[in-house]
Amino acid sequence: MSFTLEQLIEIFPDRLWLQFSSEERDRIWLQAQTYSNQSSRWTAYLNLLCLNSFLQYINSDPDLQNESLKICFSDLDKIGKSSLWEFINGTALEIGDRRLILIPQDTVSPDEFSVPWEWVDIPALAGDYYLAVEVNVDHQWLQFWGYTTHQKLKEKADYESRDRTYNLPKKTLIEDIEVLWVARELCLPERTELEMRELPNLSHRKQQDFLIKWSQNSTYSPRLELKEEELTTWTALLISDRDRLDLYKRRINSQKNVHLGAWLKNIFETNWQSLEDILDNIVDTSKEPEMKPMYAFRGKETNSWGNSTTTIPAIIDLLNTNINSSNTFRGVQRAKRIDLDIKLDIPSVALIVTVVPEKNKKAQVHFRISSLNLRDYLPTNLNLEILDEEGQVFDRIVSHQSDNIIQCGLQCNYGDTFGVKVTLGEISFQEQFIL
Repeated sequence: MSFTLEQLIEIFPDRLWLQFSSEERDRIWLQAQTYSNQSSRWTAYLNLLCLNSFLQYINSDPDLQNESLKICFSDLDKIGKSSLWEFINGTALEIGDRRLILIPQDTVSPDEFSVPWEWVDIPALAGDYYLAVEVNVDHQWLQFWGYTTHQKLKEKADYESRDRTYNLPKKTLIEDIEVLWVARELCLPERTELEMRELPNLSHRKQQDFLIKWSQNSTYSPRLELKEEELTTWTALLISDRDRLDLYKRRINSQKNVHLGAWLKNIFETNWQSLEDILDNIVDTSKEPEMKPMYAFRGKETNSWGNSTTTIPAIIDLLNTNINSSNTFRGVQRAKRIDLDIKLDIPSVALIVTVVPEKNKKAQVHFRISSLNLRDYLPTNLNLEILDEEGQVFDRIVSHQSDNIIQCGLQCNYGDTFGVKVTLGEISFQEQFIL
């Protein structure tokens, strides 16, 4: 059973409920695109929605609007964007002499409050109060469903080593945020004194080695792969504005070429999967048989090879066959899921890349965009572009109404580099390839 916002406010009157407009939602989604992977972009998106709404609340409250306010670690622009969101979830604000840490989540009615260890154990990042925020993107509201203190996190929370978070049961949080403002006025000490780990005195070469290691392109933050002996170096990097921003920029610029030549040797990047693996992460295909045959066309066939209406038979045969990715004679195929928009009416799509080797060190490379659910059509005016090594558009195809698939391709020599760009309005996704 779903409730309206009005009903939720009536059920939980002590919680702080804030709303945002669809225009704010869409504008902030665009602002969150300057991060290296989908996970960090989503983290930035939730934090920007949370920060923007909370600042409006502070500025509209007569008891708070005259307080000194500082957005901490806002090093990317003047609206509060932080390079920290590339690595950890959370936003730090200083109101008067107290630091608040906002931790937004899109989990519906979570059972516990999870805080990344960095916000708790690193003195330069730690706060006095930690606010749990649920962000409902689809219904355009957020709720501050409770808060706790640094002292309680250190003394009562369970530490989860797998994702490196401190976790408190929901029932231990204080729901009424007004209690926080009263406690703040009483100047009650809430931050536990932390013993700062001795930070390593790294040589320039050693520091560069860590920056190179952690700047590798990945689908998640490097914090999840840290070894215990690397924690102090990680701490030193996060609290250094210069080094943190340097690592952020390196990760943004580290979009590696996808090596299609290696695919023909059955070597694949971890973020490129078989279609079956992508579908298995979305739906139980044994219960949804129509979801499985992704290789078949449905409805209107939009076949384009370059600007020609003739499609190479080997490619069509390849796309309509359950391809064995190790069959280097026939060719190989891999796919990547693309989430173009957070709106419910914009389905996720897959970029499907097929490589068919030819004689004389040449290959046909075929790019296809398909909905992940064959019952969905592609959004109208979805652009699929092939870019040459200079970034210029070599070929383009645009989806029309009722298209399920758009596709194009090229013939190239081993060693050639090129790119693919998928665009819908102001949102885009781009990958670089080398054969």
